[in-house]
Amino acid sequence: NSGDDITNAYATGAVSGDTYVGGLVGYQKGNITNAYATGAVSGITFIGGLVGQQTGSITNSFWDVDTTGRANAVGNLAGSISGTIGLHTTEFQDTAGFMSQASGWDFENVWAPPSNGYYPELYALSQVVWVQADDVSRIYGDENPALTTAGIYGGPDIYVFGPAGDVLSFSPTLSTAADTSSSVGSYAITGSPNSATSAKGQNYRVVYSGDLTVTPAALRITANDDTKAYNDLPYIGGNGVSYSGFVNGESAGVLNGMLNYGGTAQGAVNPKNYTITPKGLVSANYTITFVDGILMLFSAPGMQTDVPGPIDEGLGQNIVCPDGNLLSCELVEVKF
Repeated sequence: NSGDDITNAYATGAVSGDTYVGGLVGYQKGNITNAYATGAVSGITFIGGLVGQQTGSITNSFWDVDTTGRANAVGNLAGSISGTIGLHTTEFQDTAGFMSQASGWDFENVWAPPSNGYYPELYALSQVVWVQADDVSRIYGDENPALTTAGIYGGPDIYVFGPAGDVLSFSPTLSTAADTSSSVGSYAITGSPNSATSAKGQNYRVVYSGDLTVTPAALRITANDDTKAYNDLPYIGGNGVSYSGFVNGESAGVLNGMLNYGGTAQGAVNPKNYTITPKGLVSANYTITFVDGILMLFSAPGMQTDVPGPIDEGLGQNIVCPDGNLLSCELVEVKF
């Protein structure tokens, strides 16, 4: 190439030679932007998946490392390269994955996104349309929201080889594999039909893209309150927990980790109130909030234990269980 720039181009044919052999171009002095190559490349010296010899820049371009048989983009690089990546075929044909990497590619007016079995194509050269679904999200366990179309791109208005005045009209139906039991994550929005026929009989392939994201549900785990009579032995552990927020008929068995306890109650000996803090349980499908319980550590029924208050106030506190009922225990202030 004498030095002209190459923009929005691709090559799929096999290429072979001795020197300066590339899947897109052999020797390039100009710049390359938004391009890719997929054909097998073979040669002896200065061999690249995209270019054999490059003195200009390469930007936002790709090559298929599987089909070209090349791990390198350029055989001999004398210029610059950025945003240019070798992809495996499955990555190349992953609609959402490729679109996220193809920075600067115009998928509304120039490029049709790839799909399973297809690489990106130029709307001007290929009978293809892209249905872009609105990305949506919902909480784990909820019903899917309505799936809507954000736009339809490509078709007779851009395709240069179609009959004049042709139009394409169809109503896509969107769907997703996600249901109420689907775990937290991202799910592709697909649709039908996979092809549509224009008013003048031209058949267009239809590509769909969009994502439904499932986010964690809220789960509240609360430590049960507990009581303990003073006996010089430290308090350890807890009194179980209660759960609020499980969906899909689930229970604690779906949680990972091991329930254990922290808080000021651990190791407590002296009579007063302490916090019991549950912890240790995790789940990808739930955002867990742990709520403290209360430990009431008191004197044995019928006994009183002084818990000194501020001396300058001349007060103290007693924990009193007057009728021997543990639930009747309370703190009372006394003068001394």
